[in-house]
Amino acid sequence: MDGIKFFEFLKTGNNLNGVILNDPKDKISELLGEPIELIGDRECGFFQYKNGVRIGYFGNEIDELAISFVGRGDIFYSVKLDNTYEITNHTQIHEFIFFLNNNNLSWKSFDEKSKMAFSIILKSGVYVVFDLETGCLYKIGKSRL
Repeated sequence: MDGIKFFEFLKTGNNLNGVILNDPKDKISELLGEPIELIGDRECGFFQYKNGVRIGYFGNEIDELAISFVGRGDIFYSVKLDNTYEITNHTQIHEFIFFLNNNNLSWKSFDEKSKMAFSIILKSGVYVVFDLETGCLYKIGKSRL
C-alpha cells in the first residue's frame, strides 16, 4: 500500500488494499494473495500479510480492516502531502497526532480506562492504538463493531 492509499484509508475508512468491510471472505485471496498466517478457524479469525495488513472475518464476511505494527520492523508508509510523513512501528503518539492535525483529520481519544494503550478514533471510524509503554504505534484499523 502506498502512502496516498494509506492516507485515504485514514480519511475514509472505506478501503484497505481493495478490501472493503462486509466483502465476502473469498475476495481476500483475489486481492491480496496468500497470507503469511491464518489465525482462527473457518468461522472467525484473521489473515495476516507480510506488509502488516490484517483482515478479520466472521462467518463469510470481512469484519475488520487493519494494519498491525507490533513486532514488525518492515512496515513503512511514506505519506507525501504538503510535507512527507513517515509512518512506521517507531512512530510515537505525538508524531502521529501532529500528522493528523496537520492534515485536518479530526480525532478524539477513547478507551481512557486502558492502562496499557492509548487509543484514538478518527471521524472516519478508523481507530489508532499506541502502546503506552513505548509510546509507539501499535495498530490502525476499522471494524464493523
